[in-house]
Amino acid sequence: MTLKIKFYLICLFVCISILFNFLNVLDSEPTNRLKFDGLRYNSIVQEYINGGYSFSAVTGSLLTDDLTKEEYASRVGYTWLAATIYRITHIDLVNIYLAISLLFFMGTAIVLMKIGSNFYQLSLLETFACGLLFAAFPAVHLIFEIGAHPDAPFFFFSCLAMYCFYKKQHLVAAISIMIALLFKRAAIAVPVYVIALSIASYKTKPIKYLHLIYYIAAVLYAYLLPKLLLSNLSYHSNYAEVFKLIVTYNRGNLFAYFLYNFQLLSFPFLIFALNRPLAEKLALSAVLLMGLLAHVYNVVDWFRVWFGLLFIWAIPYAVAYFARFKPLLGNNGLAVLYIFLLFGIYQSPALLDIEKMRAVPVATYSVLLFIILVLEVMKHLGIGSNKDEQESLAIDQQ
Repeated sequence: MTLKIKFYLICLFVCISILFNFLNVLDSEPTNRLKFDGLRYNSIVQEYINGGYSFSAVTGSLLTDDLTKEEYASRVGYTWLAATIYRITHIDLVNIYLAISLLFFMGTAIVLMKIGSNFYQLSLLETFACGLLFAAFPAVHLIFEIGAHPDAPFFFFSCLAMYCFYKKQHLVAAISIMIALLFKRAAIAVPVYVIALSIASYKTKPIKYLHLIYYIAAVLYAYLLPKLLLSNLSYHSNYAEVFKLIVTYNRGNLFAYFLYNFQLLSFPFLIFALNRPLAEKLALSAVLLMGLLAHVYNVVDWFRVWFGLLFIWAIPYAVAYFARFKPLLGNNGLAVLYIFLLFGIYQSPALLDIEKMRAVPVATYSVLLFIILVLEVMKHLGIGSNKDEQESLAIDQQ
């Protein structure tokens, strides 16, 4: 069996695992498939359809305040996509929302695995773990529970943009960024990383000015288009009140939210990030700074901001960190470790439980930190290492 066939097989298994989330929601009554944000997005799509498939008909009448109107209605990509599928197929909108989430989550997992295998040299086992970890995250299950939500296409196009950037397909990457931003503004993390990395590594890996213009133009277009389409939507955001609200919510809790969003992957992700080249560290620092700003500006999604901004790096980084210990643990040991991570993430509490977000499970993180510490000590002492691994490490450093 060739390597490519094996890769497609593990993609199939990961897609099946995402399908289980879809089937769990499909078993519920159609009237119960829209919750929380899903009701808001559905109201916008309904206004768009009832107004003759025109954004001029979107008023956000069912949304409670100006900030909510701006935040939800501005995600014009999702409104257009759901309404266009309905216009062609006349399938129940609720099922269209679920199908969008299913297909784009599957696509995201596949692209994420391609990033891991192609750019972090993950083995098939590690690539499989990368896809399964994404599928197991509560953020994925939560979107299926909510029903209507733009996170799935936003994840996919953000991930595709990073993949194309790594492949030096800058025009396609810029178009993907533009589309992702039309689904959700958190996609701004990708152009911030791309531009910061290009500036930080211009001496060793120069990027053409034209390519930077692609990314800047994509951001400007995606920012201005919703304002033009939604010219009849009246809102006025009081950013002073937003800032006050976000400080009240997040004071002293930003790191707790970070831990809660990435859970058992938090520390391996951070450790691996600290060992990356300087340019990458600077680019990730820019994304983290963008995360702090997003918490101020994007108050509606304050509890999922970290996951939306950093999942593209956190998941493959964490898996790549543990992959360094393959000579020490072997494939079986790594498999056990990934199973531990999967069960730890899958059994985590629901994302909408605010109290659990602020009171992260310290005992669980302590166990993982202890494992990481033991692995680091054993690797430092040379236990389980071999000459081939040392040579490969030397090549990587060069």
